[in-house]
Parts: sequence; C-alpha cells; structure tokens
Amino acid sequence: MPLISAIHNRYGNVLPKLLFSDDVKTDIDANEAINLKFRALPPVYKVASFLFKIEGNNRITKV
Repeated sequence: MPLISAIHNRYGNVLPKLLFSDDVKTDIDANEAINLKFRALPPVYKVASFLFKIEGNNRITKV
C-alpha cells in the first residue's frame, strides 16, 4: 500500500523525507507522533491485519 500522507505533530508534512531520502531522518520523541495514511490498491480489500516494519536508526529501549 502506498504511503500517501505523513504528518508530524511538530514538523508538519514529512512525507517527502520518508519517501525520497534515505539520508534524512525523521526523529520522534516520546511526546511526538507521525500520523501515517496509506492508500489501498484496487481491488479494495478488507484488511484483517497490517505489519508495519520500521527500518533505520532506532534506539532499542530495555524495559
């Protein structure tokens, strides 16, 4: 499913950074969020589950 919108609650539209750059990172602090929207490709299916895999510079936090 293509990513069609990515709005960071502090920086606004970060879609171009997510789509077109492997060098530019979009960091998210604990009090921040990115609202992602995807377009379902035809024929439109009812999605039972969705696996979202994050790749990149992510800190691993031990609880």
